[in-house]
Amino acid sequence: MLKFSSKLSLFMLEKVKQFVDESFRKSSHPNTPDHLGRTLDWLLKLKPNADEAMQISAYAHDIARAFSSADFEAKPFDDREYLDIHQKTGAEIISKFLAENDYNEENIKRVHNMVVRHEDGGDTESNLIKDSDSLSYLEKPAHLKPYFIEDLGKDKVRYKLDYMYNRISSEKAKKLAKPYYDEALEILAQS
Repeated sequence: MLKFSSKLSLFMLEKVKQFVDESFRKSSHPNTPDHLGRTLDWLLKLKPNADEAMQISAYAHDIARAFSSADFEAKPFDDREYLDIHQKTGAEIISKFLAENDYNEENIKRVHNMVVRHEDGGDTESNLIKDSDSLSYLEKPAHLKPYFIEDLGKDKVRYKLDYMYNRISSEKAKKLAKPYYDEALEILAQS
């Protein structure tokens, strides 16, 4: 019975990945699944035994962007109103998808909590998603592309890098992120 349950769980994670990837293919943010995949990879590095609900949350945490035509780059990176809407909308989208696919109600609540708090954290699971998100971003910061630096300016890009690094909760994640953060600051300084 446990093996069957485990296979069923892997099936739901794969369904979520398909849903998320397809949603982004249809959106104006088609590269986001790369970030989501790396967020999941970082989660598994920080917590190798992360269960399915955590893995789903890591992969689906930015799903709201696939359903938004808003230019999130135009907002300040820590715009409270935007972040709250982004988190809440994403939590509702993935929770609805999971419910429609007969996922366990308790795990739906957990996924909802992690996605609705992935920018700020506040509990162990949400902090892990937030830290994994930051590691994924810092590993390959999109904002270091020349057109972003030109459009946004070095100060705003530096602010984003600082924001993503400084919000990391765990010492383990900070230590893993530090070389990426330092490299990003060096690249920015040389541009």
